[in-house]
Amino acid sequence: IIQLAPGYNGFEVHKVFRLINNATESGEAANIALIVDTVKKLTDLLDGKSVNAMNRIIERFVSVGGTFVGLGHVNKNKNENGELVYKGTSDILDDFQSVWLGTPTDDESSDRVNVDFKALKRRGDQPENTQFRYIKSLDDYSAMFDSVERVPVSERDRISARAAAQREAEFHCVVVDAITAAIGVGVNTKTQLVQAVAESTGESKRHVEAVLAQFTGSDKATGGYWQMRRGSHNRHEFQITQ
Repeated sequence: IIQLAPGYNGFEVHKVFRLINNATESGEAANIALIVDTVKKLTDLLDGKSVNAMNRIIERFVSVGGTFVGLGHVNKNKNENGELVYKGTSDILDDFQSVWLGTPTDDESSDRVNVDFKALKRRGDQPENTQFRYIKSLDDYSAMFDSVERVPVSERDRISARAAAQREAEFHCVVVDAITAAIGVGVNTKTQLVQAVAESTGESKRHVEAVLAQFTGSDKATGGYWQMRRGSHNRHEFQITQ
């Protein structure tokens, strides 16, 4: 493994393309897997002309057996489903053989980070989704790298459910926090709860009621932040899931 960084031992980013071309022409490409973090260091991802020029060089490298893995960032703003969004022009999606969007989630029950990969573009028999995980370490990158493993199929549904619940909770965080706070101070019947949260957040009662129902359950890991029981006069009473 050889690591190259701008300014280290005289290396500069513009030399990457020269190295790729040399490997392509010399026949060494088949022995090289090049990982670039991030592709933005090589080109302006918002400039189609610049991206196309880079893609032509990479295509020649890959066509003779080379492997190129480019990492990139996502938009700061998520979509309406609370999911991360690809950042850049469509040229990357059009020209790369496969493109994956990774969404990391912390596993509260362990020191691992789960990453759910969704295929934005795939070829051959690649799956639509796959998951990997690694041990989170703040000071040992080698340990993190060595700990990467593919999540067994038997665990994927559970992890996906947790990740989906986390995304939904983040998307509705204002109402979720307000409901949690209200229950915490004793406002726990449905009618009072919906009224109080609607007033404090400015959201409609219908929206608050929908969020209240969505996060009612006994499994906190999959979005059951509070539970409901029937009290006197058949009132719906809520309590925080422990």
